[in-house]
Amino acid sequence: MSTVLVVDDHPDILELLQVILTIEGYNVVTARDGAEAVAAVEQHHPKAVVMDIWMPRLDGISATKLIRALPQQEATPVIAYTADPGSLGIHAPLFSRVCVKPCAPSVLLHHLADAIRLASCPAGNA
Repeated sequence: MSTVLVVDDHPDILELLQVILTIEGYNVVTARDGAEAVAAVEQHHPKAVVMDIWMPRLDGISATKLIRALPQQEATPVIAYTADPGSLGIHAPLFSRVCVKPCAPSVLLHHLADAIRLASCPAGNA
């Protein structure tokens, strides 16, 4: 069972995504801001991260940069989960995929499964 970290400052979104991903067989860890996300990645080493962008304390772009700098986490897929994809700007390449809120569960699940599959393939064998 793959562990996925879901990061969002809205409790309803966290709960909804946790339910959806759990039903699909993922082990879900949650965080309410970027600072909690970095700590959760260090502790749980998730196969992927679903990251909100606009959050208090530490935004999703800054958190993703910190996650990418962690030993053995530079290739962890991070999916931007945001209502404003234009806000990613020059930082868009940090993210494996972008899901625009509101996002159909099937779209998020497809992006997540694909990102995990590509990250687990040896280079050049995707």
